[in-house]
Amino acid sequence: MDRRDRRLRRELILLVIAKLIVLTAIWWLFIRDARVAVDDTTAARHFTTAQQGETDAQ
Repeated sequence: MDRRDRRLRRELILLVIAKLIVLTAIWWLFIRDARVAVDDTTAARHFTTAQQGETDAQ
């Protein structure tokens, strides 16, 4: 492996690490505390309605 290949590999590894850090920071700032309330009956109704709609379309 010559000098250019080592430099390219190092730059690519640093770029991937930097992207992971940025994605982690975005998740930590905006998504981490997001919660969705799920009601069992509403979810069940949603799925049964979706299945009925699929069978009606056929």
